[in-house]
Amino acid sequence: MPFPCVYGGQLLKHKGSVFESSIGRVLSFVFDRMLIQVCLYFYCNFLWRCLKFVMRKLTGRCELQRICYNTKPGASRTMKIETSLRDSKSKLLQTSVSVHPDAIEKTIEDIMELKKINADINPQ
Repeated sequence: MPFPCVYGGQLLKHKGSVFESSIGRVLSFVFDRMLIQVCLYFYCNFLWRCLKFVMRKLTGRCELQRICYNTKPGASRTMKIETSLRDSKSKLLQTSVSVHPDAIEKTIEDIMELKKINADINPQ
């Protein structure tokens, strides 16, 4: 059975070749996956940060405050807060998820200072 050949970016067709249609499907699948990866990269690195910035300006609250005000206390809120902290670009926020229990109060104060959260206005 003859093998398909690529010449000048085009697939040379062989009559009766099984590989002709399967290579086209593979290339289509690879291109689709690449396009999805590029879109996800762009979204995660640019659009998400822009969306958070716009939400901060519109609501006057940081993402942690929005989570605390919009989610009932419990495991769901805790998981959302941990995810937000881990995904932050600030090293202080990223490391605050795995801080020693003795340093929790100091870490909370540091986060509130970094995020400019006033404890008197925002008790949660």
